[in-house]
Amino acid sequence: MDANHLYIKSVSLCSHICHQIPERSFYVLGVQFPICARCTGIYSGVIFGIIVKTKLVRMKYLELFLLILSALALNTLSYINFFDVNILRYLFGFIFGLFCGQVIGKSVKEI
Repeated sequence: MDANHLYIKSVSLCSHICHQIPERSFYVLGVQFPICARCTGIYSGVIFGIIVKTKLVRMKYLELFLLILSALALNTLSYINFFDVNILRYLFGFIFGLFCGQVIGKSVKEI
């Protein structure tokens, strides 16, 4: 399989979990990511959150609540066109994913 075939397969697979709107996606060397900026943030945040929760740091519920509040604030800022909206979408997704990763990590540690 060549790289083009793998990319087409990944876009097809990711279309089930993401809208893939071109204006809301990151590009590398002119090639669109298979998932949008927010989904990229969510999935990277979940992975990072699980690693942090299981290996490094314990976050308290107040800190997790503040993470969610900051994510909502970033999401609100995305409606103002003054900022790079895809970066804000990524940050919102990352913080939300970090929260989810912390919850998943806590569940895994308790098993």
